[in-house]
Amino acid sequence: YALSTYQIPTQCATGGVLCGVGDVVAQKSEQVRCAQRKEAHDVARTKNFVLKGLGGALIWSTWYKVADVLASGICHDLSQWGDWVLTPEFEAVLRTLSCIGLEQFIACPIIFALWDIPVPKLLGGAEPKEIPDEVKKKLPSLLVDNAKLWTFFNVMIYNVPAELRVAASNLCDIVWQVVLSKSLAKEDGTNAVEQTA
Repeated sequence: YALSTYQIPTQCATGGVLCGVGDVVAQKSEQVRCAQRKEAHDVARTKNFVLKGLGGALIWSTWYKVADVLASGICHDLSQWGDWVLTPEFEAVLRTLSCIGLEQFIACPIIFALWDIPVPKLLGGAEPKEIPDEVKKKLPSLLVDNAKLWTFFNVMIYNVPAELRVAASNLCDIVWQVVLSKSLAKEDGTNAVEQTA
């Protein structure tokens, strides 16, 4: 009911909750990995991730609609090129590959550099002048991690109706939020859990 009646607010709320849960899991796994005694949970870090998730879901919801338009254009242009005809099956494969390629090489670098990396840092108290260096440092490894995790899942995601894509991506988003939280928390070999101790 909520997704069909209140699509954008539901997607944003779900995105915020999943980002928060991902950060909680990341903090707990950082403590276990470092064999630390039980430290206080960094509530501010989790709150910042929840806020990032609220806006991130809106951004991705918009992207999925844009990706459909761009992929349809690619399929149309290719069908006009040469004497071959796109079968429905081949067109579905081409559309899916186009969406994944557009996401990996256009959407992710832009969204990561302008939202996923800077927003948690700024909310955590970083100075705006620190953001370009953070983006340069974090973006390459985030793009590789993103491609490793999301390429397989995007085959499924780009084959469900556009209005359900954010919900479909939520199925594996918790794993990505753990990866993202850990990556953004790393500071010269330490992590945010150690810094709050």
